[in-house]
Amino acid sequence: MTAVADTAVFEPVTFIGDHLKRHCGMSFREHNLDDLARAVRRAAAQFTAGDPLRLAALLPGTEGEQALGWLVRELTIGESYFFRIFEQFTTLRRVIPTLHDEKVKAGDPEFRVWSAGCAAGEEAYSLAILLRQSLPRGTPGRVIGTDINPEFLSRAAAGEYSSWSLRGLEEHERAAYFEQTGDNRFLLRADFKTGVSFRYHNLRHDPAVVLVGGALFDVILCRNVLIYFEPDMAAAVALQLAGVLGRGGYLLFGPSDPVPAELEGLERCEDNAGIMFHRPFVAPPVTAATRQRRRPKGAGRASAKAPPPGRRTVVTRPAAVAPEPATPVDAAALRRAEAHLLANRGQLDAAVASVERWLSTAPTSLDASYLLASLERRRGNDGRALELLRQCLYLDPCYVLAHFATAEIHAAAGNRDAARGGFSNTLDLLANLDDEALLPGSDEITAGWLKLVVNGRLRRAETEAKR
Repeated sequence: MTAVADTAVFEPVTFIGDHLKRHCGMSFREHNLDDLARAVRRAAAQFTAGDPLRLAALLPGTEGEQALGWLVRELTIGESYFFRIFEQFTTLRRVIPTLHDEKVKAGDPEFRVWSAGCAAGEEAYSLAILLRQSLPRGTPGRVIGTDINPEFLSRAAAGEYSSWSLRGLEEHERAAYFEQTGDNRFLLRADFKTGVSFRYHNLRHDPAVVLVGGALFDVILCRNVLIYFEPDMAAAVALQLAGVLGRGGYLLFGPSDPVPAELEGLERCEDNAGIMFHRPFVAPPVTAATRQRRRPKGAGRASAKAPPPGRRTVVTRPAAVAPEPATPVDAAALRRAEAHLLANRGQLDAAVASVERWLSTAPTSLDASYLLASLERRRGNDGRALELLRQCLYLDPCYVLAHFATAEIHAAAGNRDAARGGFSNTLDLLANLDDEALLPGSDEITAGWLKLVVNGRLRRAETEAKR
Protein backbone atom coordinates (compact mmCIF):
# COMPACT_ATOMS: atom_id res chain seq x y z
CA MET A 1 0.00 0.00 0.00
CA THR A 2 1.17 3.54 -0.75
CA ALA A 3 2.84 5.19 2.21
CA VAL A 4 0.82 7.75 4.10
CA ALA A 5 2.40 11.20 3.90
CA ASP A 6 3.21 13.24 6.99
CA THR A 7 0.90 16.29 7.13
CA ALA A 8 2.16 17.69 10.43
CA VAL A 9 3.41 20.87 8.73
CA PHE A 10 0.17 21.42 6.83
CA GLU A 11 -1.49 24.77 7.58
CA PRO A 12 -5.27 24.25 7.33
CA VAL A 13 -6.26 27.94 7.39
CA THR A 14 -4.08 28.69 4.36
CA PHE A 15 -5.36 25.61 2.57
CA ILE A 16 -9.00 26.48 3.27
CA GLY A 17 -8.41 30.03 2.04
CA ASP A 18 -6.96 28.66 -1.20
CA HIS A 19 -9.92 26.33 -1.60
CA LEU A 20 -12.41 29.17 -1.11
CA LYS A 21 -10.55 31.13 -3.75
CA ARG A 22 -10.86 28.26 -6.21
CA HIS A 23 -14.49 27.65 -5.25
CA CYS A 24 -15.92 31.15 -5.46
CA GLY A 25 -13.11 33.64 -6.03
CA MET A 26 -12.72 34.87 -2.45
CA SER A 27 -9.35 36.46 -1.79
CA PHE A 28 -7.67 36.56 1.60
CA ARG A 29 -4.87 39.04 2.20
CA GLU A 30 -3.21 40.42 5.30
CA HIS A 31 -6.17 42.62 6.22
CA ASN A 32 -8.73 39.78 6.34
CA LEU A 33 -6.69 36.69 7.27
CA ASP A 34 -7.82 37.05 10.89
CA ASP A 35 -11.45 36.93 9.71
CA LEU A 36 -10.67 33.70 7.84
CA ALA A 37 -8.91 32.16 10.86
CA ARG A 38 -11.85 32.96 13.15
CA ALA A 39 -14.33 31.53 10.64
CA VAL A 40 -12.25 28.35 10.29
CA ARG A 41 -12.16 27.88 14.06
CA ARG A 42 -15.94 28.29 14.31
CA ALA A 43 -16.56 25.97 11.36
CA ALA A 44 -14.23 23.34 12.79
CA ALA A 45 -16.03 23.53 16.13
CA GLN A 46 -19.37 22.99 14.39
CA PHE A 47 -18.48 20.34 11.80
CA THR A 48 -15.27 18.49 12.77
CA ALA A 49 -15.09 18.50 16.57
CA GLY A 50 -12.74 21.48 16.60
CA ASP A 51 -10.16 19.95 14.22
CA PRO A 52 -9.23 22.42 11.40
CA LEU A 53 -7.17 19.74 9.62
CA ARG A 54 -10.22 17.49 9.33
CA LEU A 55 -12.24 20.48 8.13
CA ALA A 56 -9.70 21.14 5.37
CA ALA A 57 -9.91 17.51 4.27
CA LEU A 58 -13.71 17.57 4.39
CA LEU A 59 -14.48 20.72 2.39
CA PRO A 60 -14.08 19.91 -1.31
CA GLY A 61 -15.92 16.58 -1.16
CA THR A 62 -19.67 16.11 -1.23
CA GLU A 63 -19.61 15.57 2.55
CA GLY A 64 -18.22 19.07 2.98
CA GLU A 65 -20.88 21.02 1.08
CA GLN A 66 -22.68 22.10 4.24
CA ALA A 67 -19.48 23.28 5.90
CA LEU A 68 -18.37 25.07 2.73
CA GLY A 69 -21.68 26.90 2.50
CA TRP A 70 -21.41 27.84 6.16
CA LEU A 71 -17.97 29.36 5.58
CA VAL A 72 -19.17 31.33 2.56
CA ARG A 73 -22.06 32.74 4.60
CA GLU A 74 -19.73 33.58 7.47
CA LEU A 75 -17.22 35.39 5.28
CA THR A 76 -19.56 37.42 3.07
CA ILE A 77 -21.60 40.42 4.06
CA GLY A 78 -25.26 39.93 3.24
CA GLU A 79 -26.37 43.24 4.71
CA SER A 80 -28.04 45.57 2.21
CA TYR A 81 -31.07 47.81 1.94
CA PHE A 82 -33.56 48.98 -0.64
CA PHE A 83 -32.27 51.48 -3.22
CA ARG A 84 -28.75 51.36 -1.82
CA ILE A 85 -26.45 53.87 -3.59
CA PHE A 86 -29.53 55.88 -4.51
CA GLU A 87 -27.67 58.02 -7.07
CA GLN A 88 -27.18 54.98 -9.31
CA PHE A 89 -30.90 54.24 -9.23
CA THR A 90 -31.57 57.87 -10.13
CA THR A 91 -29.35 57.44 -13.19
CA LEU A 92 -31.14 54.22 -14.16
CA ARG A 93 -34.51 55.90 -13.76
CA ARG A 94 -33.35 58.49 -16.30
CA VAL A 95 -31.86 56.14 -18.93
CA ILE A 96 -34.18 53.11 -18.82
CA PRO A 97 -37.11 54.67 -20.75
CA THR A 98 -34.83 55.66 -23.65
CA LEU A 99 -33.21 52.22 -23.73
CA HIS A 100 -36.64 50.58 -23.73
CA ASP A 101 -37.74 52.68 -26.70
CA GLU A 102 -34.62 51.65 -28.62
CA LYS A 103 -35.24 47.98 -27.82
CA VAL A 104 -38.86 48.17 -28.99
CA LYS A 105 -37.74 49.69 -32.29
CA ALA A 106 -35.24 46.86 -32.65
CA GLY A 107 -37.98 44.26 -32.08
CA ASP A 108 -36.95 43.18 -28.57
CA PRO A 109 -39.48 44.62 -26.10
CA GLU A 110 -38.58 42.41 -23.12
CA PHE A 111 -36.47 44.17 -20.48
CA ARG A 112 -33.97 41.90 -18.68
CA VAL A 113 -32.09 42.85 -15.50
CA TRP A 114 -29.53 40.90 -13.46
CA SER A 115 -28.65 41.55 -9.83
CA ALA A 116 -25.40 39.59 -9.41
CA GLY A 117 -24.57 38.95 -5.76
CA CYS A 118 -28.10 39.88 -4.73
CA ALA A 119 -27.77 38.84 -1.04
CA ALA A 120 -31.28 38.75 0.48
CA GLY A 121 -32.92 40.37 -2.53
CA GLU A 122 -33.15 44.04 -1.58
CA GLU A 123 -31.33 45.12 -4.74
CA ALA A 124 -33.29 42.84 -7.08
CA TYR A 125 -36.63 44.02 -5.70
CA SER A 126 -35.47 47.64 -5.88
CA LEU A 127 -34.85 47.08 -9.57
CA ALA A 128 -38.29 45.52 -9.99
CA ILE A 129 -39.90 48.55 -8.35
CA LEU A 130 -37.84 50.83 -10.57
CA LEU A 131 -38.95 49.01 -13.73
CA ARG A 132 -42.60 49.27 -12.68
CA GLN A 133 -42.15 53.02 -12.32
CA SER A 134 -40.04 53.58 -15.44
CA LEU A 135 -41.57 51.38 -18.14
CA PRO A 136 -45.00 51.46 -19.80
CA ARG A 137 -47.62 49.27 -18.17
CA GLY A 138 -47.59 45.76 -19.60
CA THR A 139 -43.93 45.82 -20.64
CA PRO A 140 -42.54 42.28 -20.41
CA GLY A 141 -39.64 42.22 -17.99
CA ARG A 142 -37.51 39.91 -15.90
CA VAL A 143 -35.30 40.56 -12.90
CA ILE A 144 -32.94 37.74 -11.96
CA GLY A 145 -31.16 37.83 -8.62
CA THR A 146 -28.24 35.45 -8.12
CA ASP A 147 -26.01 34.64 -5.20
CA ILE A 148 -23.68 31.91 -3.98
CA ASN A 149 -25.38 31.74 -0.59
CA PRO A 150 -28.51 29.51 -0.56
CA GLU A 151 -29.64 30.98 2.76
CA PHE A 152 -29.68 34.48 1.24
CA LEU A 153 -31.65 33.18 -1.74
CA SER A 154 -34.29 31.63 0.52
CA ARG A 155 -34.70 34.92 2.35
CA ALA A 156 -34.90 36.76 -0.96
CA ALA A 157 -37.66 34.48 -2.26
CA ALA A 158 -39.68 35.11 0.90
CA GLY A 159 -39.46 38.88 0.40
CA GLU A 160 -39.85 39.76 4.09
CA TYR A 161 -37.59 42.33 5.72
CA SER A 162 -36.97 44.32 8.88
CA SER A 163 -37.14 48.09 9.00
CA TRP A 164 -33.33 48.16 8.77
CA SER A 165 -33.53 46.98 5.16
CA LEU A 166 -36.07 49.72 4.46
CA ARG A 167 -34.07 52.55 6.01
CA GLY A 168 -33.55 54.29 2.66
CA LEU A 169 -37.29 54.61 2.01
CA GLU A 170 -39.71 57.36 2.95
CA GLU A 171 -42.80 56.41 4.97
CA HIS A 172 -45.10 56.73 1.95
CA GLU A 173 -42.79 54.43 -0.05
CA ARG A 174 -42.85 51.81 2.68
CA ALA A 175 -46.63 51.91 2.64
CA ALA A 176 -46.73 51.63 -1.17
CA TYR A 177 -44.32 48.72 -1.50
CA PHE A 178 -44.84 46.69 1.70
CA GLU A 179 -47.40 45.24 4.05
CA GLN A 180 -46.44 45.25 7.72
CA THR A 181 -46.77 41.68 9.01
CA GLY A 182 -45.64 42.12 12.58
CA ASP A 183 -43.41 44.04 14.88
CA ASN A 184 -40.63 45.41 12.66
CA ARG A 185 -41.45 42.96 9.81
CA PHE A 186 -42.47 44.05 6.32
CA LEU A 187 -43.56 41.84 3.41
CA LEU A 188 -43.09 43.07 -0.16
CA ARG A 189 -46.42 43.34 -1.97
CA ALA A 190 -47.06 40.53 -4.43
CA ASP A 191 -47.29 42.76 -7.51
CA PHE A 192 -43.66 43.86 -7.04
CA LYS A 193 -42.54 40.21 -6.96
CA THR A 194 -43.95 39.52 -10.41
CA GLY A 195 -41.19 38.74 -12.89
CA VAL A 196 -38.52 38.43 -10.16
CA SER A 197 -36.68 35.13 -9.65
CA PHE A 198 -33.67 34.04 -7.60
CA ARG A 199 -31.07 31.44 -8.52
CA TYR A 200 -27.80 30.05 -7.26
CA HIS A 201 -24.92 31.26 -9.40
CA ASN A 202 -21.18 31.18 -8.80
CA LEU A 203 -19.53 34.11 -10.59
CA ARG A 204 -16.20 32.28 -10.40
CA HIS A 205 -17.35 29.25 -12.40
CA ASP A 206 -20.90 29.37 -13.79
CA PRO A 207 -21.44 30.78 -17.31
CA ALA A 208 -23.79 33.74 -17.28
CA VAL A 209 -25.31 32.93 -20.67
CA VAL A 210 -27.48 30.18 -19.15
CA LEU A 211 -29.40 32.59 -16.91
CA VAL A 212 -31.80 33.81 -19.60
CA GLY A 213 -31.37 31.10 -22.22
CA GLY A 214 -28.58 32.84 -24.10
CA ALA A 215 -30.33 36.24 -24.27
CA LEU A 216 -28.53 39.39 -23.17
CA PHE A 217 -29.24 41.70 -20.25
CA ASP A 218 -30.20 45.36 -20.46
CA VAL A 219 -29.03 46.27 -16.95
CA ILE A 220 -26.55 44.38 -14.75
CA LEU A 221 -25.69 45.33 -11.19
CA CYS A 222 -22.71 43.67 -9.49
CA ARG A 223 -21.99 45.98 -6.59
CA ASN A 224 -19.66 45.39 -3.65
CA VAL A 225 -19.09 41.81 -4.80
CA LEU A 226 -15.73 42.05 -6.57
CA ILE A 227 -14.13 43.53 -3.46
CA TYR A 228 -13.77 39.90 -2.30
CA PHE A 229 -11.78 38.91 -5.42
CA GLU A 230 -8.16 39.12 -6.49
CA PRO A 231 -7.70 41.90 -9.10
CA ASP A 232 -7.13 39.53 -12.02
CA MET A 233 -10.15 37.44 -11.09
CA ALA A 234 -12.28 40.56 -10.62
CA ALA A 235 -11.25 41.67 -14.10
CA ALA A 236 -12.22 38.27 -15.54
CA VAL A 237 -15.66 38.43 -13.89
CA ALA A 238 -16.17 41.99 -15.15
CA LEU A 239 -15.38 40.81 -18.68
CA GLN A 240 -17.89 37.97 -18.32
CA LEU A 241 -20.56 40.43 -17.20
CA ALA A 242 -19.75 42.72 -20.11
CA GLY A 243 -20.09 39.73 -22.41
CA VAL A 244 -23.79 39.31 -21.58
CA LEU A 245 -24.65 43.02 -21.70
CA GLY A 246 -26.86 43.84 -24.67
CA ARG A 247 -26.66 46.85 -26.95
CA GLY A 248 -27.65 50.02 -25.13
CA GLY A 249 -27.22 48.26 -21.78
CA TYR A 250 -25.74 49.47 -18.50
CA LEU A 251 -23.32 47.64 -16.20
CA LEU A 252 -22.95 49.03 -12.67
CA PHE A 253 -20.38 48.32 -9.95
CA GLY A 254 -19.89 49.64 -6.44
CA PRO A 255 -17.50 52.53 -5.80
CA SER A 256 -14.85 50.26 -4.22
CA ASP A 257 -15.04 47.35 -6.67
CA PRO A 258 -11.63 46.66 -8.31
CA VAL A 259 -12.87 46.71 -11.90
CA PRO A 260 -10.73 47.32 -15.01
CA ALA A 261 -10.32 50.90 -16.18
CA GLU A 262 -11.75 49.85 -19.55
CA LEU A 263 -14.02 47.12 -20.91
CA GLU A 264 -13.88 46.62 -24.63
CA GLY A 265 -16.82 48.13 -26.52
CA LEU A 266 -18.16 49.97 -23.46
CA GLU A 267 -18.14 53.57 -22.31
CA ARG A 268 -17.11 54.14 -18.71
CA CYS A 269 -18.97 56.76 -16.69
CA GLU A 270 -17.70 57.28 -13.16
CA ASP A 271 -18.69 59.53 -10.30
CA ASN A 272 -18.64 59.44 -6.54
CA ALA A 273 -21.68 57.15 -6.40
CA GLY A 274 -20.05 54.23 -8.15
CA ILE A 275 -18.86 52.95 -11.52
CA MET A 276 -21.04 52.52 -14.59
CA PHE A 277 -20.31 51.18 -18.07
CA HIS A 278 -22.58 51.65 -21.07
CA ARG A 279 -22.66 49.74 -24.34
CA PRO A 280 -23.76 52.16 -27.08
CA PHE A 281 -26.78 50.96 -29.02
CA VAL A 282 -24.81 51.80 -32.16
CA ALA A 283 -21.03 51.87 -31.90
CA PRO A 284 -19.19 55.15 -32.62
CA PRO A 285 -17.77 55.36 -36.15
CA VAL A 286 -14.37 53.77 -36.66
CA THR A 287 -11.59 56.15 -37.66
CA ALA A 288 -7.95 55.66 -38.59
CA ALA A 289 -7.03 56.84 -35.12
CA THR A 290 -9.21 54.26 -33.38
CA ARG A 291 -7.91 51.49 -35.63
CA GLN A 292 -4.35 52.36 -34.62
CA ARG A 293 -5.18 52.80 -30.97
CA ARG A 294 -3.62 50.19 -28.74
CA ARG A 295 -4.90 49.03 -25.43
CA PRO A 296 -3.09 50.95 -22.66
CA LYS A 297 -0.57 49.05 -20.60
CA GLY A 298 -2.40 47.58 -17.63
CA ALA A 299 -5.87 47.81 -19.20
CA GLY A 300 -7.99 44.87 -18.13
CA ARG A 301 -6.43 44.93 -14.67
CA ALA A 302 -7.87 46.57 -11.62
CA SER A 303 -4.64 48.48 -11.06
CA ALA A 304 -5.03 50.39 -14.32
CA LYS A 305 -5.50 54.10 -13.80
CA ALA A 306 -9.16 55.05 -13.93
CA PRO A 307 -10.33 58.11 -15.88
CA PRO A 308 -11.07 61.27 -13.90
CA PRO A 309 -14.56 61.49 -12.36
CA GLY A 310 -17.25 62.33 -14.89
CA ARG A 311 -15.05 61.59 -17.88
CA ARG A 312 -15.95 58.94 -20.47
CA THR A 313 -13.56 56.52 -22.08
CA VAL A 314 -14.71 54.75 -25.25
CA VAL A 315 -12.98 51.65 -26.55
CA THR A 316 -14.27 50.85 -30.01
CA ARG A 317 -14.23 47.79 -32.21
CA PRO A 318 -13.71 47.95 -35.98
CA ALA A 319 -17.39 47.55 -36.82
CA ALA A 320 -20.16 49.96 -37.75
CA VAL A 321 -22.63 48.32 -35.41
CA ALA A 322 -21.82 46.92 -31.99
CA PRO A 323 -21.66 43.14 -32.29
CA GLU A 324 -23.59 40.80 -30.06
CA PRO A 325 -21.20 40.53 -27.11
CA ALA A 326 -22.09 37.13 -25.69
CA THR A 327 -19.05 34.92 -25.38
CA PRO A 328 -19.56 31.57 -27.12
CA VAL A 329 -19.87 28.66 -24.72
CA ASP A 330 -19.49 25.07 -25.91
CA ALA A 331 -22.38 22.66 -25.51
CA ALA A 332 -20.63 20.63 -22.81
CA ALA A 333 -20.05 23.73 -20.68
CA LEU A 334 -23.70 24.71 -20.99
CA ARG A 335 -24.85 21.20 -20.05
CA ARG A 336 -22.50 21.13 -17.05
CA ALA A 337 -23.60 24.59 -15.91
CA GLU A 338 -27.27 23.71 -16.26
CA ALA A 339 -26.83 20.56 -14.17
CA HIS A 340 -24.88 22.39 -11.45
CA LEU A 341 -27.47 25.17 -11.26
CA LEU A 342 -30.30 22.64 -10.89
CA ALA A 343 -28.40 20.60 -8.31
CA ASN A 344 -27.48 23.66 -6.28
CA ARG A 345 -31.17 24.60 -6.17
CA GLY A 346 -31.93 21.14 -4.78
CA GLN A 347 -33.56 19.90 -8.01
CA LEU A 348 -31.53 16.69 -8.21
CA ASP A 349 -34.01 14.80 -10.41
CA ALA A 350 -33.98 17.60 -12.96
CA ALA A 351 -30.16 17.77 -12.80
CA VAL A 352 -29.91 14.02 -13.44
CA ALA A 353 -32.31 14.29 -16.38
CA SER A 354 -30.21 17.11 -17.81
CA VAL A 355 -26.99 15.08 -17.65
CA GLU A 356 -28.71 12.00 -19.05
CA ARG A 357 -29.75 14.07 -22.08
CA TRP A 358 -26.13 15.16 -22.39
CA LEU A 359 -24.94 11.54 -22.23
CA SER A 360 -27.43 10.49 -24.89
CA THR A 361 -25.69 12.82 -27.33
CA ALA A 362 -22.14 12.18 -26.04
CA PRO A 363 -22.05 8.62 -24.63
CA THR A 364 -18.24 8.62 -24.25
CA SER A 365 -18.07 11.89 -22.32
CA LEU A 366 -16.04 11.36 -19.16
CA ASP A 367 -17.26 14.63 -17.67
CA ALA A 368 -20.91 13.67 -18.18
CA SER A 369 -20.48 10.17 -16.73
CA TYR A 370 -18.58 11.43 -13.69
CA LEU A 371 -21.05 14.27 -13.07
CA LEU A 372 -23.97 11.87 -13.32
CA ALA A 373 -22.24 9.50 -10.86
CA SER A 374 -21.82 12.39 -8.42
CA LEU A 375 -25.50 13.31 -8.72
CA GLU A 376 -26.60 9.71 -8.23
CA ARG A 377 -24.50 9.55 -5.05
CA ARG A 378 -26.27 12.64 -3.76
CA ARG A 379 -29.60 10.90 -4.49
CA GLY A 380 -28.42 7.83 -2.55
CA ASN A 381 -28.10 5.60 -5.63
CA ASP A 382 -24.61 4.26 -4.94
CA GLY A 383 -25.13 1.19 -7.14
CA ARG A 384 -25.90 3.30 -10.19
CA ALA A 385 -23.01 5.62 -9.29
CA LEU A 386 -20.58 2.67 -9.25
CA GLU A 387 -21.75 1.58 -12.72
CA LEU A 388 -21.08 5.07 -14.08
CA LEU A 389 -17.68 5.27 -12.39
CA ARG A 390 -16.70 1.91 -13.90
CA GLN A 391 -17.67 3.34 -17.27
CA CYS A 392 -15.37 6.31 -16.61
CA LEU A 393 -12.47 4.01 -15.73
CA TYR A 394 -13.11 1.84 -18.78
CA LEU A 395 -12.80 4.95 -20.96
CA ASP A 396 -9.81 6.31 -19.01
CA PRO A 397 -8.13 4.04 -16.41
CA CYS A 398 -6.22 7.07 -15.09
CA TYR A 399 -9.28 9.20 -14.30
CA VAL A 400 -8.29 10.13 -10.76
CA LEU A 401 -11.61 11.37 -9.41
CA ALA A 402 -13.37 8.20 -10.56
CA HIS A 403 -10.90 6.08 -8.57
CA PHE A 404 -11.42 8.30 -5.53
CA ALA A 405 -15.23 8.31 -5.77
CA THR A 406 -15.26 4.53 -6.18
CA ALA A 407 -13.15 4.15 -3.04
CA GLU A 408 -15.48 6.51 -1.15
CA ILE A 409 -18.50 4.40 -2.05
CA HIS A 410 -16.76 1.21 -0.92
CA ALA A 411 -15.71 2.88 2.34
CA ALA A 412 -19.28 4.03 3.03
CA ALA A 413 -20.50 0.48 2.40
CA GLY A 414 -17.94 -0.99 4.83
CA ASN A 415 -15.90 -2.72 2.09
CA ARG A 416 -12.56 -1.89 3.71
CA ASP A 417 -10.24 -3.83 1.41
CA ALA A 418 -11.83 -2.43 -1.74
CA ALA A 419 -11.75 1.07 -0.26
CA ARG A 420 -8.07 0.85 0.70
CA GLY A 421 -7.22 -0.45 -2.77
CA GLY A 422 -9.10 2.43 -4.40
CA PHE A 423 -7.48 5.05 -2.19
CA SER A 424 -4.03 3.57 -2.84
CA ASN A 425 -4.65 3.61 -6.59
CA THR A 426 -5.68 7.25 -6.28
CA LEU A 427 -2.44 8.16 -4.47
CA ASP A 428 -0.37 6.30 -7.06
CA LEU A 429 -1.92 8.40 -9.83
CA LEU A 430 -1.60 11.63 -7.84
CA ALA A 431 2.12 11.02 -7.27
CA ASN A 432 2.78 12.02 -10.88
CA LEU A 433 0.90 15.32 -10.63
CA ASP A 434 1.88 18.75 -9.37
CA ASP A 435 0.05 19.70 -6.17
CA GLU A 436 -1.47 22.78 -7.83
CA ALA A 437 -2.83 20.86 -10.83
CA LEU A 438 -6.61 20.91 -11.20
CA LEU A 439 -8.03 17.44 -11.72
CA PRO A 440 -10.16 16.63 -14.79
CA GLY A 441 -13.83 16.59 -13.89
CA SER A 442 -13.58 19.50 -11.43
CA ASP A 443 -12.91 23.22 -11.51
CA GLU A 444 -11.85 23.24 -7.85
CA ILE A 445 -10.14 20.04 -6.72
CA THR A 446 -6.35 20.08 -6.95
CA ALA A 447 -3.98 17.13 -6.77
CA GLY A 448 -2.53 18.47 -3.50
CA TRP A 449 -5.90 18.69 -1.82
CA LEU A 450 -6.88 15.18 -2.88
CA LYS A 451 -3.57 13.79 -1.60
CA LEU A 452 -4.39 15.30 1.78
CA VAL A 453 -7.87 13.80 1.81
CA VAL A 454 -6.78 10.34 0.68
CA ASN A 455 -3.99 10.26 3.25
CA GLY A 456 -6.55 11.10 5.89
CA ARG A 457 -8.86 8.32 4.70
CA LEU A 458 -6.01 5.78 4.78
CA ARG A 459 -4.94 6.84 8.28
CA ARG A 460 -8.50 6.44 9.47
CA ALA A 461 -8.73 2.99 7.84
CA GLU A 462 -5.49 1.93 9.55
CA THR A 463 -6.77 3.11 12.91
CA GLU A 464 -10.07 1.27 12.48
CA ALA A 465 -8.24 -1.93 11.38
CA LYS A 466 -6.25 -1.96 14.64
CA ARG A 467 -9.32 -1.81 16.86
